[in-house]
Amino acid sequence: MAITENKFTSAELKAAVEANPDLLNEVVPVLTEREYTVQDKATHETFKTNFEANLMRDKTREWAEKLEADVLEMTGIPKIDANEKYYDYFKRATGQKLQSVTKLEKELGDLKSKSNPSEADKVRIKQLEDGIKEKEAEFSTKLAEKDQELKKYRTLAPIESAIAKLRASFKKDLPASVVELVVEKSKSDLEGSANFDEQGRLYFKGADGKPLVNPADMSYLGPEDVLKSQHLKDVIDTGQQQPGSGSQPPTGGAPAPKAGEKVPFTGFPTEVRTKTDASDYLIKLGIPHGTPEFDTAYKTAEALPLR
Repeated sequence: MAITENKFTSAELKAAVEANPDLLNEVVPVLTEREYTVQDKATHETFKTNFEANLMRDKTREWAEKLEADVLEMTGIPKIDANEKYYDYFKRATGQKLQSVTKLEKELGDLKSKSNPSEADKVRIKQLEDGIKEKEAEFSTKLAEKDQELKKYRTLAPIESAIAKLRASFKKDLPASVVELVVEKSKSDLEGSANFDEQGRLYFKGADGKPLVNPADMSYLGPEDVLKSQHLKDVIDTGQQQPGSGSQPPTGGAPAPKAGEKVPFTGFPTEVRTKTDASDYLIKLGIPHGTPEFDTAYKTAEALPLR
């Protein structure tokens, strides 16, 4: 059937575009008029990068402004100027506040060192002891609250960024209300399993309480990997290509599976040059992290660099 008869299949449209690539210049404006967003791969990747950067920037600014307001209220010490970074301000102001307690402790030590303190000295010693305890208790509580807020921010920011990246691959046939319930539950569960090691690196605990790691190099799994393989796996269309990424699988690889299906692993194609590529490729085949099939296949990529 000719495409000009206003009744044609997607295969016929594809054939027409392949025969005449300039036809896209006519098709895209029509799609735009129907409120579809059409982007080539480079434009889409730039959009995603900018979107994610803006998301992180806005979250950081929001949290930083709140922290600065709390530090001012807690210490009474203002910022040096608008250019002082929030973390520098936090350290400086809390440090100065603690110094005031240190001065009181020094005075208390000097009074207690007297061999024969006067009645006035004894009154002052009691006053200093009570004052120091009160200040330390008040300040310790406030610092603990700030530490908890800092941990929450450092945990939620990368989780929300990962969710933003994954939204393009959500199944289109699911009601938006259902998807959002799953997203919120996933965010809460992942936040609850988050922790930081002694080097301050974020990791997520599995059901056994141990950190979730990449079996090839024992590096911590990031929030995107954990969400894809566990929390959001039921709403992600594993056979769906990211916008602008094309529809062909890597050369030498198996075709992308349909939603809910899994393609057997027969080896990595030549385009897989790193362990990260290998992990992404296995996920595209419908083989999730943490499964014996994934671990077996991933071991064949041991000789590859991480990134």
